[in-house]
Amino acid sequence: MRSPAKIIPLLIALLVLVLIINHCYCTPEAQVKRALRAAIKAAEKDDVAGISNFIADDYRDQFGADKATWVMLIGLALQQWKDINIKIVQLKIKIIGDQATTTFAVIGEATSAASLGPGKIPDRQTYQRANVTLQLARQQDRWVLVNFGDLNAQEWTSPAAGLLEGMP
Repeated sequence: MRSPAKIIPLLIALLVLVLIINHCYCTPEAQVKRALRAAIKAAEKDDVAGISNFIADDYRDQFGADKATWVMLIGLALQQWKDINIKIVQLKIKIIGDQATTTFAVIGEATSAASLGPGKIPDRQTYQRANVTLQLARQQDRWVLVNFGDLNAQEWTSPAAGLLEGMP
């Protein structure tokens, strides 16, 4: 049997390790990062439902688009782009209570679905955008998107118009 003098330091070390892991996993910042990663993974897997889970049910942006509109636009985009790869860099998170503001740059690449198939050369495109700002809120123990922060009307309408080109 081990002596208490050896067991107590081991128990203290184990407790400290559990507290550190719990802190790293359960902080609001860590939860926001996991929510962003889950949304990105959903986009990369063509999972519209997964992306929908990231958007607040009562979402409405400054241009009047609600969650249903965004889910439809995302679904159209995922039909037109395959093999999506998204990376966020320079992530900054500011938490105040149950509100979070994230700012980051996004770098991605995707292949045009129209360029796939026999006899076609895949059209792989890259894109990047700096200073993406998202507002998130904690609702029912999860972080969800409640607004975009840096889009103007021109940027808003241009991508949506491009999504609809070539659609029946």
